[in-house]
Amino acid sequence: FGLMALTTTDVVSRYFFNWPLRGGLGITELLLLTLIFAGLPLASRAGEHVTLDFIDLLLGPRSRLLQRAVDLACGLVILALAWRVWVKAGTIAGYGDTTDVLRLPVAPFVYFMTVMVALTGIVIAPVADDVTPLTLLLQLGAKPGQTTSRYDGTALIAAAHLGPDEVVPRLVAA
Repeated sequence: FGLMALTTTDVVSRYFFNWPLRGGLGITELLLLTLIFAGLPLASRAGEHVTLDFIDLLLGPRSRLLQRAVDLACGLVILALAWRVWVKAGTIAGYGDTTDVLRLPVAPFVYFMTVMVALTGIVIAPVADDVTPLTLLLQLGAKPGQTTSRYDGTALIAAAHLGPDEVVPRLVAA
């Protein structure tokens, strides 16, 4: 809502009163940066990115293993990108970069970007809600009650909310 109000105020004051909002563009850019990068790990965890379902049909049952491998590779690449953004944030902080008009420091926002990109890399390659790693962990002696989740309560609640259908029976059987 704040971004919308800021933009509306800036546009109205600019075109009707010939008085643009001082620093409006810089604040808008920083708010957009925050909004986009805060949503990136959320969209990744929810699987809300554009997907190509026809590839699953072409590859058949092998597609799940291939998808997991691609997810893992993408997660690692994104973590490498997070490291590079962290290096860039350090450079920006060293230079003391600020917005043009209000002189707001930019480095904290770039560090925020870094954290969100790293979190995205971690979330893209999840294994907690996948049947294959879960089965392997249970075979190696992991206790189903020790399965962690972002939900308070049991692993079954987490699996019911997040995992594929096969996860819940595996945890119950264990």
